[in-house]
Amino acid sequence: MNLSPEWSKLLISCFTVLLAIPTQSSLAGLVDTSEYSLTQIEGVWSFGSTNRSNNAEVDNVHDLSSVNNLMSDGYTDLYDNTGTAENGIYTYDPDNKGIYYGRLTFSFNGGNDFQLETLDFISSRAFSASTQVILEYQLDGGGWQNAVTTTTEDLGMHPLLSNAFSSPPPAGTTFTLNFGSVLADQFRLTFDGGNQVSIHEVSVFGSAITAVPEPSSVVLSGLLVTVGLFRRRRP
Repeated sequence: MNLSPEWSKLLISCFTVLLAIPTQSSLAGLVDTSEYSLTQIEGVWSFGSTNRSNNAEVDNVHDLSSVNNLMSDGYTDLYDNTGTAENGIYTYDPDNKGIYYGRLTFSFNGGNDFQLETLDFISSRAFSASTQVILEYQLDGGGWQNAVTTTTEDLGMHPLLSNAFSSPPPAGTTFTLNFGSVLADQFRLTFDGGNQVSIHEVSVFGSAITAVPEPSSVVLSGLLVTVGLFRRRRP
């Protein structure tokens, strides 16, 4: 079948439109910390080093930026007995009522959506086996969805990190929680009950999601534009 030059150009244009359809997501991997930020602190926390809380209470509003930096600046063990150094935060009970609770909420910048696979956090303290560790996620303002609910014992934090007075004290250790490949623009990590827990770093693994049009609508748009140009040029 012989095609006129005009129809040949039309088919080539349509084929070019098909090739231009973008992919939906990038490859999964470590999400750069510039992609998300700590946006809310709840509960009572104190600053501290690898081996001790220094009892300087975190201001959940004014210290938001400082804690965000601690959670994303790269971790190195920092042992300090002066009570002044800090490389993380500890759930804190200033009134000695046996109440330990802390929650950190992170949001992806610009409301971008990510396909989340796992979350890693570094801890050096878990005094109790019964502290609940809860990982949740949220998408587009919907309700919070539970990804993981476990305990410091089941996660292996206790008794590994239970003796702060050992020699040497426990080092910062990485623990992994599984999102299960979910779509989200926010996530939060909660430590509830039991006794004191520390956290020094948070990392997430996943891939960015980009909004793409339906292939059929892309092709149709391309056809309409190209046919319109063809009709306009036809003598």
